[in-house]
Amino acid sequence: MGKSKHSVEYSINNGLTSPYTYLGETEYISHECNKPISFVWRLKEDMQQSDSL
Repeated sequence: MGKSKHSVEYSINNGLTSPYTYLGETEYISHECNKPISFVWRLKEDMQQSDSL
């Protein structure tokens, strides 16, 4: 697999939206199952601490 670069995206499921937030470039590590599928990604850089928490 390879690198992934995503901006904020929204997935509609049963009429509800689920936000996905861009956290930086990632590297694919693994996946398991298929319904639902679960991915493991490694961030290339540590997440920055948020002032809003």
